[in-house]
Amino acid sequence: ALHGVAIAAMSTFACRGDRTAVAAIAGRLGDADEETRLKGLLALAKLAELGDESVLAVLPACLTDPSEAVRRHAVDALRAAAAPGSTLALEVARSGLSASGPGSAAIRASAAHALGVCAGDEAAIADLITLLRDEPSVRDSALAQLAAVAGRGSLMAAAAVRGLLDHKSWSVRQKAMLA
Repeated sequence: ALHGVAIAAMSTFACRGDRTAVAAIAGRLGDADEETRLKGLLALAKLAELGDESVLAVLPACLTDPSEAVRRHAVDALRAAAAPGSTLALEVARSGLSASGPGSAAIRASAAHALGVCAGDEAAIADLITLLRDEPSVRDSALAQLAAVAGRGSLMAAAAVRGLLDHKSWSVRQKAMLA
């Protein structure tokens, strides 16, 4: 808890791009205390500069954290630090795609949200299309991100979404229509 207070103070007084503050905060993301990890990610999202590879490098562990709140804040930090077209950002976003075991669907769903930062990237589009065949929560997350990542002109994404229009569940069909 004391580390969380220090992180909050640091994020209040540090400026965007302050490498010393970012390094100190990044060092606390492995803390056992969930609140410390959350405050650290909030601070990183505030202090990260676009393309900040030091921030991107610490996010994979957060994107696979058991806590949904930590994963959600890790996606926010990823959005703050990911430069358009960044291959490192894509690698970080993909870090949770292969999760398996208890709680893994939630991690894959978070990975789908993380892929949302990779607008226009064909590999990210392909990953999201693959996730459309996953468990419902993962499929829904992937579908929600697909439109943002692929845009209106992607034939590959359009074909994948069109395939969901025949799904047995009316709610899936409805989400596909709105995508």
